[in-house]
Amino acid sequence: MAGIRYEITNEASTQRCENIKDNDPIITSQGTQETWKSFKDNHTDWYFGDPINIDIQTTPYFHIWKTVGKQLCQHFDNGMRYVEQNSPPPANHFILVIDHSSSMNSFGFFDWVGRILYTDPENLSPWQHLLNAVKEFINIRIRKACLTDRMSIVLFGTRALRLRYLEELSKIDITEIGKSECGRDTNFSAAFQTVIEIFEEIKKKSQQQHLRHTIIFMTDGEPAEYPTDELKRLSTEYKSMITNFWTMGIGNFNKDTLEKVNVTMNGMLVDIEKPENLVDVYAEIAFFTDANRTKKLFRENH
Repeated sequence: MAGIRYEITNEASTQRCENIKDNDPIITSQGTQETWKSFKDNHTDWYFGDPINIDIQTTPYFHIWKTVGKQLCQHFDNGMRYVEQNSPPPANHFILVIDHSSSMNSFGFFDWVGRILYTDPENLSPWQHLLNAVKEFINIRIRKACLTDRMSIVLFGTRALRLRYLEELSKIDITEIGKSECGRDTNFSAAFQTVIEIFEEIKKKSQQQHLRHTIIFMTDGEPAEYPTDELKRLSTEYKSMITNFWTMGIGNFNKDTLEKVNVTMNGMLVDIEKPENLVDVYAEIAFFTDANRTKKLFRENH
């Protein structure tokens, strides 16, 4: 009743103050983001309810809201949409599909020198740059208080491994990712088949239907066989589940192959010249999801 709405759906919030968790993020009318606890601390003269009496107050509250809610939405004039019950809030699910073949772990022609200088931050393998990029991606999302974000990680080489599935970002240990072995070759089919299996599991669970799925596919190699069947299924059977698809190629990759993948998936192709640019690219994607929402909200409200 105070004009608070959900950022993405624009639904008027029917949440009671007593039910909001202290760590939940809120965006103020000034456009700044803070936790619910911080918001309450900054408004000590406001009444945020009494958890003891919440059951007693619930019935009259909903009766009042049904009576005046539509008028209040018009009164605040901030794009707020009247609802009697909020739909489940959408959450981002990032599916990282990562090339872990031999080329990603190599230092190139000076491999032997690179291994001697393994701990030198100026002489990292593509794989080490990638781990730094994923770590920064996760840190950005956590700093932005994206508490509902989830991540699945698929490594592929000769075979594919699903290392994480719908994991909370704060629970992902990047150092554990590099300990897995997938073989020396580059098998796109195995990678995308594993993504299909992830979607199949999600479709079976109704509580996960609100997820917004973003696939970030990264490789520096050429597959022995093009993943025709797997991409056909992803781009048809699971098309409605995929919000964003990023195709990332590093170095001297086969541009024709990745462009074909990208066109099939209606994605966004990123040409990464050097492995050290990975951190910046992953950081941009970490911000992209929210920037896209902000532009949409700006257009609707102005």
